[in-house]
Amino acid sequence: MENLNNQANSLTNSIPFIVDMTEKKEQWLKVSDVAKQLSVSTVTIHRLVQRGELVGHKIGKLLKFRPNEIDDYIKRTRTDQK
Repeated sequence: MENLNNQANSLTNSIPFIVDMTEKKEQWLKVSDVAKQLSVSTVTIHRLVQRGELVGHKIGKLLKFRPNEIDDYIKRTRTDQK
């Protein structure tokens, strides 16, 4: 296994245009993560998605969220408190 890692490292170092895809891996949030962030239940998250108020993405059987879309939701639904 170490030999394969060494070969991969030497190949990556010798070819300048190879991009390390692990650096560009997009972060996705689970329903439970979003529920915790918004201090609501997971059922509420599913309802918000069904009503079109919150953007969710079906990935296989899972519902996932991009962090920036959660931030957008928070900004859209913010009420100014005096």
